[in-house]
Amino acid sequence: MLIIHKIYVLMGILISLGAVSPVIIAVPKHPVDRIATTPSFHVESRRSTISLNYFGQVASYRLDKTSIGGINVEMEPAQIVKILGKPIKMSEKVGCIVEHSLIYDGLRIKVSESEAIIHTTNSNYRTDLGIKVGDTISKAEKMYDGKLGFRSKKQRGLITYQQQVKRDSEISLILEIGHKNGRVTHIEHVRIVHEDC
Repeated sequence: MLIIHKIYVLMGILISLGAVSPVIIAVPKHPVDRIATTPSFHVESRRSTISLNYFGQVASYRLDKTSIGGINVEMEPAQIVKILGKPIKMSEKVGCIVEHSLIYDGLRIKVSESEAIIHTTNSNYRTDLGIKVGDTISKAEKMYDGKLGFRSKKQRGLITYQQQVKRDSEISLILEIGHKNGRVTHIEHVRIVHEDC
C-alpha cells in the first residue's frame, strides 16, 4: 500500500511539472453490444480492404483486350495480313494442329488453335494502351499496373502479367514486357489454350 501511495505522489509531481500527460480512460455506463455494432461487411485485414477496393476500380481492363500494332491473339492469319499487309515471310506447319507463322520487320506472329504469340522489338508497333519499344519501363509499369491492378511476376529485365479466362476451355492470357537500362526492349502477348490436342 505504501508503494502504491509513493507511485501516486510521484505521478502527481511529474504531471505538475508537465513531464507526463494524464490519460483519461472512458468507461461506458452500459456494456457494449458487440453484435449490434458489427458492420454487415467484414474484412479480415487492412491489406484485404486495400486489395478489394483496388481491384474494384480496375476490373474494366482485361488482357484479352490487348493488341500490338492493331493485332490481337484472337485473329486469324487472313485478318492479320489485311491489317499489316503482306509479311516478309509466311509459313504453315501441319501436325496435330495447323500453325501459321508471319514475320514482319521486328514483329513475329504465331497463330494456332492452342497458342498464339505476338512478339515485337519494333517501336512502330504500339500496344492498345500506347506502350512501345523504347518507352521507359516506368511508363509501361504505371500504365499496366494501373489498368490491371496487379502484376503476376517481376524478374530481372522482365515484367509479366497473366490472366485466366474460362470459355469452352481454360485460356491463359500473358503480357510480357522486357526491359534494359530502364527502357522497353520487347513486348509479347500470348494466348494459351489448356486442352489436349
